[in-house]
Amino acid sequence: MSQFFLWLTSVGEGYDRVAELIDQLSERYRGPRFEPHLTLLGGIEGEDSVIYGHVRALANTLRPIFIDLQQPACDSEYFRCLYFPVRETSELLDAHKQANVILGKTSTVLFFPHVSLLYGLFPKRVKRDIIASFPTNLPKQFLANELKLIRAESLNPKDWHLVETMSLQG
Repeated sequence: MSQFFLWLTSVGEGYDRVAELIDQLSERYRGPRFEPHLTLLGGIEGEDSVIYGHVRALANTLRPIFIDLQQPACDSEYFRCLYFPVRETSELLDAHKQANVILGKTSTVLFFPHVSLLYGLFPKRVKRDIIASFPTNLPKQFLANELKLIRAESLNPKDWHLVETMSLQG
């Protein structure tokens, strides 16, 4: 059974630089390629047409949100191998709360806003060396002005499919 995810994405220089970094890391470390995103809400299940309607309603209520990227970090989780933690602004937390309400979801997972840079399982030493090799002029923020609905047939990024991209209209 597929699940849906809501991603905040953008267009523009800061976002493009994050995409370039992800591509370079994916190629160098043979990780999967993926689009830069902040997962606003995941693990959404239900009937497609109902979910689509709710997501469109959400996009119409949300305003663009500045995504403030913190210093790169690493974790032992596959999907948070290397990532930018994101500052928890009131706008971002409100958007997450609205997504839960509109989609009728009671989240049992703690919201941890971040933008992943590399997926994989690497020794901590390797991850620290990668972070140390990053350029000093990493992007500090981007304006998330799009909401993307993603259908995931599995946890493998090759099985993630864009359903719809909506501009934030609120």
